[in-house]
Amino acid sequence: MHEVSRRSRVYRALTSSHHCVLGVRNGELQVSNNLMRNGVGIGFDRRSALQCGARLLQVLAATSALNAVAGCAPDELGAARHSTLAGILLGLVIPATETAGGGNQTNLEFVLRAVDAGLMGTPLNTLSRLEAELDDDSGGFLWRARFVDLAQDRQAAVLSEYDRRVFSRPITFPCPWFTAKALILMAYYTSETGASEQLTYEIAPGRYDRDVPVTPGWRPMSNDYSANSIKKKIAGT
Repeated sequence: MHEVSRRSRVYRALTSSHHCVLGVRNGELQVSNNLMRNGVGIGFDRRSALQCGARLLQVLAATSALNAVAGCAPDELGAARHSTLAGILLGLVIPATETAGGGNQTNLEFVLRAVDAGLMGTPLNTLSRLEAELDDDSGGFLWRARFVDLAQDRQAAVLSEYDRRVFSRPITFPCPWFTAKALILMAYYTSETGASEQLTYEIAPGRYDRDVPVTPGWRPMSNDYSANSIKKKIAGT
C-alpha cells in the first residue's frame, strides 16, 4: 500500500527534466545526408543500384519473416515492440550500471501501464509515435533502420540528438518524447530505491531556500514538488 501511495504522487517538475547535449558523433544519418545536394543524387552508378537492390531484397525477406510469425496478433506484436523500446530508453536515461535500481523490471512495467492507462492524459499512441520518430532518425540514405536494432552506442547518439532537438524549442503537445521521458523519471524516482537512495525526505519541508546549490552530491526532496528538479543526460554520451 505504501509503494502504491508513493507511485501515485505526481512530480510536476520531473516532466521538465532534460539535459541538452552539444552534438552527436558522426553517424550514418549525417554522412548519408551529404550524398544529396539540392535534392539531386550524386554518383548513383551501377554498383550503387546493385547495393540498393540487395537492401530491398533484405527488407522484403524481413517483412516476409514477420508475416510468417504464428500466433502473434498485430496488437501483441505492437506490445512486444513497445516493451523492447521502453526497456532500451529506460537503460539510456536511468542506466543500471550507474544508478541503483535502474534496471528494476517494475520501472518498465510502470511506464507501459501508465501509457495503457492514459496517466496524466498520456495518449495511447505515445510509444508508437516515439518509435516512428526514432526510426526516422536512425536510418540512412535510401533505407530506414530500426532504432531498437542499433548498437547501444549508436542508440545513445541518436537519442541524445533527438533529446537535444526536442528540448531546444518550445514543446508542442502531445509530444511523445517529453511524455515518455517524464514517465521514465517518474517510474524510477517514485520507486522504493529511487525515492529512498536518490531523494531526501523531510516530514515538514517548511523552510525557504533562496539559492540551492545543485552539486553532484545534492539530493532533491521527494516531498517538495515545486523545488524538485532532476536532470538526466543520456547514458553513453
